[in-house]
Amino acid sequence: MKKALSIILAVAMLLALVVGCGGGDEKDPGSSTDSSTTSTPEGNEGNEGGSAAGKRIAVCMGSINHPVHRIVQMGFMTMGEELGMAPEISGLDEGSMQELMAKWESSVSNGVEGILAWVGDDSAYEFLKTVKGMDCYVTVPHFPHSYQDTKDFIDRNLSCLPDTYGREAAKFVVERLEAKGVTEGSIGITQNGPNVTENAANDGFRSQMLDLGTKFTIADTVYEGAEVAEAATKVTSVIQSNADIVAGFGTTGGSPQSWATAMENTGKTDLVVVGMDYTELNVNLVKEGKITAIVCQPLYVEAQECVKTLKELFEGKTFTGSESEWFVELDAPLAYIDGEGTSDINSYDEIIKKVVEYFK
Repeated sequence: MKKALSIILAVAMLLALVVGCGGGDEKDPGSSTDSSTTSTPEGNEGNEGGSAAGKRIAVCMGSINHPVHRIVQMGFMTMGEELGMAPEISGLDEGSMQELMAKWESSVSNGVEGILAWVGDDSAYEFLKTVKGMDCYVTVPHFPHSYQDTKDFIDRNLSCLPDTYGREAAKFVVERLEAKGVTEGSIGITQNGPNVTENAANDGFRSQMLDLGTKFTIADTVYEGAEVAEAATKVTSVIQSNADIVAGFGTTGGSPQSWATAMENTGKTDLVVVGMDYTELNVNLVKEGKITAIVCQPLYVEAQECVKTLKELFEGKTFTGSESEWFVELDAPLAYIDGEGTSDINSYDEIIKKVVEYFK
């Protein structure tokens, strides 16, 4: 690829000399001389504006058959089709991070000019720098990143804030417990594993509990993992080892199922439990009263907003000039049986139905 780019650049320089055009030496005052971080897709140099029609764009993620990821993919695909672009899914259901990034890079090498990159930390930054240098626009949803550290290779970051929804979950749990006349006891917290997003949600929950000044105590965090049966066993142990437990908070998409199973195993079905993500399974667990609420990360919306951003980028708009334009904070409401608006658990039925239909 690098060799091909070198040949193309050499030809372009020769043509510039032949026609006597000096534009190659003129640079926008705010632009960088590093082509790996400032390249823009063909037809959009200088932000003069082009057309997004027919542009190939890809949602790049691993575990492509995961129900949470399917919601993101459908939001991306349907909005891309609606806006006249050519959306596709690039990823693997299983494989190493290196294999996954090789798959993504192959998509860009073969004509994709804009991507939604599902990356949660700096482990994929070198890849993002590489594809940015291959004339590809990069949007990152779901995971907040540092503006100063990534604005040269991420064109826009759109995400809810884990600390914020962790705090909102804590407020909700306390309100529900106090409504039942419960003012003390222990609260369990489980994560899939240690990672930036779940750590932040956990910290936000704990910080808010301290700020509220209640008599509730929070047990040590337990990593439940992704394997369903093992996760349920670990959460069952959390309940059994805390005789005074009154509530739970799970920061991973599998936590509603593991907590619901653990409550059934122990007979403690009256706990106030908040889990994550509006998959079909999790929504039904709330409707059936097996858990209290779920945090609804904006999976569908963030994917749609990434596609809209890619369209604007193709048309010449930039977002990296200021952090306020570059980072878009999205809401992640808690949804429950008696909620209203986006907090109404039934309001997610339509999206779930669309996902099932789209991928059947």
